[in-house]
Amino acid sequence: MVAHRAGEPVAQRALAFLVDAVSVRDPDISSSPGSDGVGWASCELSSSRDVASSMDDLERALLADPVKVWPVFLAVNTRPDMVKDMIRWGLDQGGPDALSRCDAFVEISLSGVIDWAIVRAVCEAAVEMWSAVLRADGSGFDVTLADLP
Repeated sequence: MVAHRAGEPVAQRALAFLVDAVSVRDPDISSSPGSDGVGWASCELSSSRDVASSMDDLERALLADPVKVWPVFLAVNTRPDMVKDMIRWGLDQGGPDALSRCDAFVEISLSGVIDWAIVRAVCEAAVEMWSAVLRADGSGFDVTLADLP
């Protein structure tokens, strides 16, 4: 999860701004439309990079051949009730006070083998554009851009 002050109440526009910033940061990343609704929008991000070539022999041996690289699911939520619930939850989990100023959150869902350059580009863009607060399962709010692979 990435919480931030987007200043953009329309999730579809906030997602478009984020995807555009990610694409400028890394032109190899492409976006496929996902779903959307009132206060939220999603897409999948992928690249044509050969992720398997950067793996060591042991990692490749543990995976089926050819290695399937899964897209990164990205969702932006600006629905006030959902954002308030996430802020309250984050503060209860020891999140920084900066959460209380957030008006949106971005969810990054990962499954299987992924291109970590995409995750990094999304987090860097969100931090640069919106002074985002990062959170990761396992690390909680004790995560920074430097912690990303």
